[in-house]
Amino acid sequence: KLAKMYKIFVLMRYYVYFENSSSNPLLIRRIEELNKTANGNVEAKVVCFYRRRDISSTLIALADKHASDCGSSSTTSTTTN
Repeated sequence: KLAKMYKIFVLMRYYVYFENSSSNPLLIRRIEELNKTANGNVEAKVVCFYRRRDISSTLIALADKHASDCGSSSTTSTTTN
């Protein structure tokens, strides 16, 4: 059982790159989990990474606001303790 857990842990460190078009940059994914289905196919649970230029300005604004909110709240809680 430990050996199986170790293999899953090692797989979580692999990154894969996909090309959806020769004119577009590669898509980056990190493998979190691999599962073999009953019919023998393999399914992958991945984390997707995006470049800022590929994300809509609305989502960038929301992400930046969330990041600054998280940063300011952790600074506040640290300084008050």
